[in-house]
Amino acid sequence: MKPVVTLNDIAKRVGVSKVTASAVLNNVGANTKVSDATRQRIMAAAEEMGYRPNSSARSMRTGKFDCVGLVLSTKSSRSTLQRYTLNGINDALAERNYHLTMGTAPDEMLASEENVPKMLRQWMVDGLLINYSFGAPERMAKHIQEHLIPSVWINGSNEADTVSPDDRSAAREITSRLAELGHRRIVYCGYDFQDETDLHYSVEARKQGYSEAMQAAGLDTAFERVRLDQDGRTNEAEIRQQIGVTDRPTAVVTYWPSVANVVMRQALEMGLRIPEDITIVTFSDVWVKAEGLPINTCLIPSYEIGYQAVKMLWEKIADPTQAQTSVTVPFLFDDQYLHRLL
Repeated sequence: MKPVVTLNDIAKRVGVSKVTASAVLNNVGANTKVSDATRQRIMAAAEEMGYRPNSSARSMRTGKFDCVGLVLSTKSSRSTLQRYTLNGINDALAERNYHLTMGTAPDEMLASEENVPKMLRQWMVDGLLINYSFGAPERMAKHIQEHLIPSVWINGSNEADTVSPDDRSAAREITSRLAELGHRRIVYCGYDFQDETDLHYSVEARKQGYSEAMQAAGLDTAFERVRLDQDGRTNEAEIRQQIGVTDRPTAVVTYWPSVANVVMRQALEMGLRIPEDITIVTFSDVWVKAEGLPINTCLIPSYEIGYQAVKMLWEKIADPTQAQTSVTVPFLFDDQYLHRLL
């Protein structure tokens, strides 16, 4: 078995003190007076000898782990995590020389004091990112508060310590743009959820933004829903009837791409031109196409959400007692296909 290389070994090889070797290899003490030549010799010796920093030893000295934990529910609908959000988290942590550890647990475990996961029960990370859009166990939140665990929530609707996309403003802005372009019959189309007692906050936020824009423009709101049953079937006949009437809508704002797909498919089957006859808008974390045609997309700022969450968590780690004002991140817009009927 290859022996473990220590800081003392590196220091002896180069002929410097252990303190100097530690300052260089752990990237601390930026103002330490170490010449570039000595720094390069230390780095070269460490690489040649196969030195690996001991995080455990450093944690014992500093009380820090250089690690952030990400808490997720095992129910994917409650902890949707976009790849770009994770990229934003990792990039922000890399700038601080931190790393990420992830943990999932059934909600029942998070709700039980006896079965609180290790990440919440023991000091093994410097702070937590909690990705719960809704339905977070009250006991977990209380445990975090009682023990002053530095934590930031992602994609939630809390008044403090939360970073989320500004769904309400995005829906209001895109609906206002449609009205400004001359659209007067604008329909909002969402899911027909069987159980509306436990929904992602964006479901209501987007409907509110749409309603506010319609009211400001002096237009009547109109809601239509795509029904999804256990077999994935949809009420396409109802959608077809809605867009096939004489005073049919000239624009449809949809909650999610799968809803936009239903609307577009029905419109094309009826011979309607897109966007000349009907404009379709949706919200997504990627630019959307359906039936080979682009859909106007309100792009969820997933990367920025992850990046800003780490930035906020840094403040919480510095002072866990100080509540941070929640941040809502603006959407990006691809509206080049919005159309004004003449």
